[in-house]
Amino acid sequence: MSISIVIDWKFAGALGLTGVLVYLVSKIDPAEAKEAFNHAVDACKEIAVASKAYR
Repeated sequence: MSISIVIDWKFAGALGLTGVLVYLVSKIDPAEAKEAFNHAVDACKEIAVASKAYR
């Protein structure tokens, strides 16, 4: 029985990015986290509206 595990660069990058995000989230206060989340939601809404305008 032979088991082969292949880890490519995308997996390693995602794992590293996850570690960095966990570290940064642990240092942010809740008010700043809420503001960043609201900003991300607004940006997604703008992208959705803009993509509908070009159809």
